[in-house]
Amino acid sequence: MLLVVCGINKQEVDRVLGLAKELISDLVEGLVLMSYPSTESLVSAMDEEGVVPDIVLLDVDSGPCPRIDGAAALRGAGFSGIIILLSHTNDLAIPGYDVEAFNYVLKDDPSDRDRLRRVLIKATGKVRSGRRKTVLLNGISRHRSIPIDSIAYFSVDRHVCVCHFGRGETFEFVSSLDRIESMLMSYGFVRVHRARLVNMRVVEDVGYGWVILSDGSRIPVGRSRQAEVRRTFDLLHSGDNIRPSDGDGVRGRNLT
Repeated sequence: MLLVVCGINKQEVDRVLGLAKELISDLVEGLVLMSYPSTESLVSAMDEEGVVPDIVLLDVDSGPCPRIDGAAALRGAGFSGIIILLSHTNDLAIPGYDVEAFNYVLKDDPSDRDRLRRVLIKATGKVRSGRRKTVLLNGISRHRSIPIDSIAYFSVDRHVCVCHFGRGETFEFVSSLDRIESMLMSYGFVRVHRARLVNMRVVEDVGYGWVILSDGSRIPVGRSRQAEVRRTFDLLHSGDNIRPSDGDGVRGRNLT
């Protein structure tokens, strides 16, 4: 499990790194701690070196006032993991919802140490449980581990597949759509078209020859697949659930 502390104040970053190691290293097997001086350097490492953090502790204190730009930049770069905001004030507690922050810790609070421990234990627990719901995609020069529930659909052009996930993010890799379908069908993914595999959990409406996703995307549906698409949509919206299979799901399996 990779935990990253990010901030411009090296002394504060080192302090938080030390705290994290002291508080949870004996509770989390395989814990790796890293630090970056800015979100820009972290995003660069994600893009160029394939660094995939599970948890980011982000110090949002910079200059005369706290800023949430770094968290927004991480989300904009496609980071879907856990972000915990650290600050001397609670000014960004509410704006933290906009970047889907997992929690908010006041650095000067007398209970800082105990609260940070509780937050980290809860966060690492979420990472462990979420690992059964991610898929590892191998691109040409890097790979991405993407939460299944953040994926809207897969498209394919010849042998190049594109995973559409998060807030309009995409990731290209080489695979057949048949292979992806066989791995994800138990998670509610349905082949709606020869070149489209859709997560039916994000479908808002089904018409004749199309489906509308929660982000407004309109995906074509092949005539021969219309009945299955409608059946799955009705099943999911009737209160019945398509449940993932037991075990470790698809994490660690490479789609190449």
